[in-house]
Amino acid sequence: MKYITLDTNAWVYLANGAEPAKLLDFLVKEITAGNITLLLPETICSEWNAKKVRTVQQGGLKHYNDAAAAVDNLKKVFGNKADQSPFNFLIDESKNYENFLQFCESFKKIKPELEAAISRNIKTIEELFRHPCAKILPITTTLKLKAADYAVAKKAPFHTKNSFSDALILFSFLDYVKTQNIEDGIFISCNITDYSKSKAEPKEIHPDLEADFVATKSKYFVYIGEAFKTIQDDIISLWEMKMIEDVREHDVTSHEMHFCEVCLEAHDRYNEIFFQEIVDLLDERININDESGDSYRQNIWSPFYNKLKIGYCEYCNTEHFLCAKCGCINSIEDYNYNEEIECNGGCGLTYIVENESIPFEYEDKSYRIIVRKEKCAICDNEFVDTGGGLNTCPRCEDEMNNR
Repeated sequence: MKYITLDTNAWVYLANGAEPAKLLDFLVKEITAGNITLLLPETICSEWNAKKVRTVQQGGLKHYNDAAAAVDNLKKVFGNKADQSPFNFLIDESKNYENFLQFCESFKKIKPELEAAISRNIKTIEELFRHPCAKILPITTTLKLKAADYAVAKKAPFHTKNSFSDALILFSFLDYVKTQNIEDGIFISCNITDYSKSKAEPKEIHPDLEADFVATKSKYFVYIGEAFKTIQDDIISLWEMKMIEDVREHDVTSHEMHFCEVCLEAHDRYNEIFFQEIVDLLDERININDESGDSYRQNIWSPFYNKLKIGYCEYCNTEHFLCAKCGCINSIEDYNYNEEIECNGGCGLTYIVENESIPFEYEDKSYRIIVRKEKCAICDNEFVDTGGGLNTCPRCEDEMNNR
């Protein structure tokens, strides 16, 4: 019996085709046969649910869209075969040109197949998560304290950035194989920044984590194919491994990706949003008072926010922001400026992005979380909406509760 944990990014690679589909098929076969027990930290389940559409599905199709755009540009360069283009010497015979056009058309027909394959892989992975041979590993207080100790000491995986979720994934795996006296457990992660010794030696575990792996006799892999090769030697060839390494080197889904909904709806394009700017955010809820002049119940509002992450679409340049509370993406088209924007994530925050210049400019803007007011269904007075979904003011609520 083999006990294996795949990090979230490893599942992403299995789903989007960065690792061969046969590796996912092999995993399904071995788990079904009872030869592999899947150790699944709770953190991975929550991360997968957050990434399976944005990072897996949309990120995988971005590869196709970029290639399709390149093919279209190539057609424009060649032009019509009758045109006197300086590039026409590249195509000596009309037959070759016709073959090129056929290739362009057939390439565009691949997209539905890619979408179906990615959706199929996502479904397969989620079925594995629910399989009887998948052991869900809870995140205990002890593991959180261990992660906190490593964070304070800036030990891996905290040596380059705040990696609390990554630490919990690894520590839950190590804790389980240790308490269950399991030897030769396999931990697979493509996240060499957090776990590996260095970029020069990515397949070696970081020295800060080495003792735990030695104590449990566990193995660390950065490529799924290499890990599975220890179970079945002919599962993957050296040539295929080289191809995987090349794909990984140029992969665009190795980081958290955000896509422009405006482009998706208007142009059926998956264009990435780059969040590289942090602006000041005024949270007006801090100073809210109720009608009696007393300070409003701030425990309802807390925490407050003073920074907002801003990004722009690489294609249409539409502005977006990540909600300070829930992290949901919200677009700001021209008609959204100076208007209330209720967060798409349903967290209850309402924003206003003030931009007084016409036409709208990007330099002189202000960002605010505003307070929404509603009319009480009982007394008809205005009251501050806390986002709780109630349609009665606090005073009427208190009176009803005291009856």
